[in-house]
Amino acid sequence: MDVLLVNPEIPHNTGCAARLAAATGVALHLVEPLGFSLEDRYLKRAGLDYWPMVELVVHASWEACVAHFEVGRADASGSGHGEVGGDAAGAEAKGGHATSATPSTRPFLERLRLFTARGGEPLFDVDFAADDILCFGAESKGLPAGLLEGLADQRVYVPVRSEVRSLNLANVVALSLYTAMARAGVAMPDGDGTYVPHPERSRDLFAADVAQRGTGADGVGSADVAHGADGAGTKSGAVRVDSGQRGQGAHGTPSERGSA
Repeated sequence: MDVLLVNPEIPHNTGCAARLAAATGVALHLVEPLGFSLEDRYLKRAGLDYWPMVELVVHASWEACVAHFEVGRADASGSGHGEVGGDAAGAEAKGGHATSATPSTRPFLERLRLFTARGGEPLFDVDFAADDILCFGAESKGLPAGLLEGLADQRVYVPVRSEVRSLNLANVVALSLYTAMARAGVAMPDGDGTYVPHPERSRDLFAADVAQRGTGADGVGSADVAHGADGAGTKSGAVRVDSGQRGQGAHGTPSERGSA
């Protein structure tokens, strides 16, 4: 299972997601442009001293993100990973680039669970799979409308009262990840509450120090990727995303951004 934040704007929220990634062993993916620098002190503070434990993968664009996961799918097919999920601890850097933390032979878009504050299947009713990618949009804008419309049956909604516009992004990511892991049967961290400091916790690391670049080359269109991995068209190229076109309802609002 992977967590994917598309164009996050608030460093505190992404830092909290990084801390969650460290706690669960799940990879955190960020799609640029970001609303902050990876050397932002508020980002670093929210992640505390857990940055050495974070598998952080940064993608230059949505197209590069799609290409990254499709490269991982081809690698999983070639290495015999037939089961969904795989070994999350088996990800490793290759030539300064990252591999997907969860080997999977499923097309990228089939793995997506799109979180939005404006409808979808309630979080607690979703049958998650071990290789799902939990995808969240920018705090003030949400995920692109084209993506939400093209994959309407993969939208996920966290129930709130009608008087509340949305929830804080970091809260939704934490709630959704643990819920998805439990419902998919993904093994939870084996800690019993005893704290054992990571051997590299004393290093003064920023997110920029641990970030890896995704394997997908920027500018590779999703339609090209759809035919590049196995020579046949797949659902991975079925949805076009315009970064300037946003859907309503991220879990986070302009008012949240202003108070951060």
